[in-house]
Amino acid sequence: KSTVTGSKQLSSLTCLLFVTCCCHGGNILVWPEDGSHWLNMKVILRKLHSYSHSLTVVRSSKSWYIKENSSLYSTITVNSVETEDVGPDYFKMLIERSLALQRMSSFFRFLEQQKDIANILKVFHNGALRMVSAIFDDAALVERLREAKFDLLQFLNLPMVYNVRWINAGDAHMQIAPSSPSHVPIYNSFLLQERYIIVPVYRELLERHFPPGTNLLTMQQSADIWLMRMDFVFEFPWPTMLNVVYMGGFQCQPAQALPTELEEFMQSSGKHGVVIMSLGAVVSALPTAITEAIATAFAEIPQKVLWRYHGERPSTLGKNTLLLEWFPQNDLLGHPKTCVFVSHGGTNGIYEAIYHGVPVLALPLLFDQFDNVLQLQVRGAARVLKVATLTSQEFLEALKDVLENPLYRSSIRKLSELHHDRPLSPLDSATFFGLSTLLDTKEQLTFTQREITCLGTLTTT
Repeated sequence: KSTVTGSKQLSSLTCLLFVTCCCHGGNILVWPEDGSHWLNMKVILRKLHSYSHSLTVVRSSKSWYIKENSSLYSTITVNSVETEDVGPDYFKMLIERSLALQRMSSFFRFLEQQKDIANILKVFHNGALRMVSAIFDDAALVERLREAKFDLLQFLNLPMVYNVRWINAGDAHMQIAPSSPSHVPIYNSFLLQERYIIVPVYRELLERHFPPGTNLLTMQQSADIWLMRMDFVFEFPWPTMLNVVYMGGFQCQPAQALPTELEEFMQSSGKHGVVIMSLGAVVSALPTAITEAIATAFAEIPQKVLWRYHGERPSTLGKNTLLLEWFPQNDLLGHPKTCVFVSHGGTNGIYEAIYHGVPVLALPLLFDQFDNVLQLQVRGAARVLKVATLTSQEFLEALKDVLENPLYRSSIRKLSELHHDRPLSPLDSATFFGLSTLLDTKEQLTFTQREITCLGTLTTT
């Protein structure tokens, strides 16, 4: 999620969006992350395209989702470099590892998780390093970028805009507004990993292509605007800065009409309604034993089930369950027949559930999913299950609880009302404040200054 331009080229490793504005529309270079991150970015690109901005997307020749030809944008395709593959097979391995960790005691699980995080960071950042190095070493490509005048940023001091939730070393919010444990119960623990794992990866690149003394973290923090994919309806309270625009749920939209076949399936559920299950863009299927347990439980409920699923059909699948490799998730969650969303807890799905007011039965698997579903659970809008040891009876009991207990639906609807109670939608806020307004950069406080300020505030109120 990055952009490459002029003296701030290395910010490409953490930045999703870079804008240089002119009187007839911006000349925008986009280097998005693949997978679900690209699905998010396309929402923003459509909005920018509607304002006559010129869009150029940098993509890898091995991209999963980013098409080379599009009416929305032009592309610069970078030939794949020799690096460890982080495609679907890699994520399948991560899920298997996550399930194995869930079976360990909490002490040993914590130790193993720290090693795994370090290894994952190395894999992702070594891949990013090689791709950026390949661009820098391609004289023709660098010249093409210069001719496109993306590097006007360094001369005209025009805004650099980040579209982020997570960056190099973890939570993007911690990079510009670090939070004391007295404020935020999920205190960021990535600082040592950033210093000792991530920064050294790029040291040689900095020495080769940038002036002496160039600092990766300073470049990373240099954006004028941060479009933060957060909403305090869902998140814990955080300190913030003037140049942060919150747009959690920006990709959510009112439900559109379903294809005829899907609409007929939804209506066939009668008074019982439909359960929607999806584990996101990366997960194809869970281990067979877990899949069979879920299918068995689904077969025992009166509701119909729509399950986004890849792989061999479960042998215990009931007649009430329809397997599809893809479906319009946002439109289904907004359908009046939808009663529960079975989800892995990815950010996109969580915000869509909040937007449409659908309670969640959560099966977290990787990364921030565990934190996402925990925050929804403490607000009474979700129930969370441990996937590694999941049984059919446990899943069935939890599913019936979410279906039949009205507290889940009333809690998620309250969150939905709060999410919608704003003068501008998240996407419109991002467009207006992020792309139309220049904000002054913030002053950096030292750790001591920040904590003393916190203490002074507490003692005087």
